[in-house]
Amino acid sequence: MMDVSQRVSTMAQSRAALFLASVLYAGSVLLCLSHYASREWAEYGYSYGGISLGDAMIILLALGFWALLLPSRMESPSSTILIVVYFAVCIPGLIVPLGLDRVAEDVFVGTTLTLMVAFAACCILVRGLAPERGAIRFEPSVWFAPVMVALWVICAVWLVVEYRSIMTLVSLEAIYDQRAAGAATSRWVGYAQTYLGYVISPALLALGLTRKNAALVAMGFVGGVLLYSITAEKNAFSFPFLLLIFGFLITRKSRFFRSATFLILAVSSVLLPSVLLSQSNLVASFLSWYIGVRSLLTPGLFIAQYQEFFGARGHTFWANVTGFGSFVPRPPGLADSRWPSIGHIVGEQYVGKVDLNANANFVATDGIAAFGDVGIVPAFALLALFLIAFDRASRGVDWRYSVLIALPIGLTLTNVSLFTVVLSFGGLFWLLVFPTMHRRPAVAGEPAAQVGVSR
Repeated sequence: MMDVSQRVSTMAQSRAALFLASVLYAGSVLLCLSHYASREWAEYGYSYGGISLGDAMIILLALGFWALLLPSRMESPSSTILIVVYFAVCIPGLIVPLGLDRVAEDVFVGTTLTLMVAFAACCILVRGLAPERGAIRFEPSVWFAPVMVALWVICAVWLVVEYRSIMTLVSLEAIYDQRAAGAATSRWVGYAQTYLGYVISPALLALGLTRKNAALVAMGFVGGVLLYSITAEKNAFSFPFLLLIFGFLITRKSRFFRSATFLILAVSSVLLPSVLLSQSNLVASFLSWYIGVRSLLTPGLFIAQYQEFFGARGHTFWANVTGFGSFVPRPPGLADSRWPSIGHIVGEQYVGKVDLNANANFVATDGIAAFGDVGIVPAFALLALFLIAFDRASRGVDWRYSVLIALPIGLTLTNVSLFTVVLSFGGLFWLLVFPTMHRRPAVAGEPAAQVGVSR
């Protein structure tokens, strides 16, 4: 009885700590909106109208609800992606819409309440249908590493030959010019770019970290830098560094370092002082923009902007998704030569930036743009189904490797549709590859040599 009561007490303390850390983090995001983004980046739609008592109650209710249901640690693909979605989509999706300056009251109350319920239901569904961890253990296949290295070499050589005349490491001011110069010349070149930077290089880097193989780690880093020198995609450049950091954290003996609470506190400890010092320190100003505005506030802002834009122009009903467009008509209000790139349409017609691709997270694109506020529910339902399939496909794989593979997918979901992630950013790839990464079940009683573990 004492052991049960101790476990309950420990769990309650852990959930309380997650709630308090989330409140601190939400306050940091709100401060970034009110004291930095609304002043320095108002031209992109940032503003601040204050948080009412009703808004504050919604935020606290959602944070408390989510703190009870969110996976406590990153120990599987689903838990990793849910934690990333929590701090990079859900909390900004509460704070930014409710904090924006709007003439009409309660414009986004329905949006935020639906977000609260849908994410909570997603966590419950994934937890309820998750496979038993460690129930099956396999020997790693000998083909995986050589095949991934060969694919890396093919893609890297192909892209260097194709873009050698324009490859350069540009500054932030020249990003959009470099992206135009490095645009894909064909669909296959586009796939080579995407898979090199977001699938193959992270796969080799994660394998190198778990096997302690410096050559594979170097190839993973070079792949990200190579793609950045062509397309100037900041994610491709930053993902290798994030994987290195997370690879270090998940190998610590203390499980706290891979907990949601630690992650949220770590981000808050960087964001909060950066915003406070943003007016007097160049490094703090850059961090406020890159971490605060670019990585955290933008997903929340696009949830608000997509709700207003598509609510007025007509919802897509997924007509912009490959396959659905064959039988779902395009809304008349979205007639544009750049269809089905709804990010470019929103960037020009709503934000007023001709070259801006307002490419939003799966909540905005798959949910709000498609069906309005109610669309948030099927968006999270699809995410839950994908996560359940992801966990089942990765059974028997070293959990550290599957967590590192899931991290880029979770981060990509913060500014890309789930359909796009599945088809182009490795979702379907790993669903098919993970189950084939093994030769035979490990013999009972023998230690499993799982993928990524040195033997």
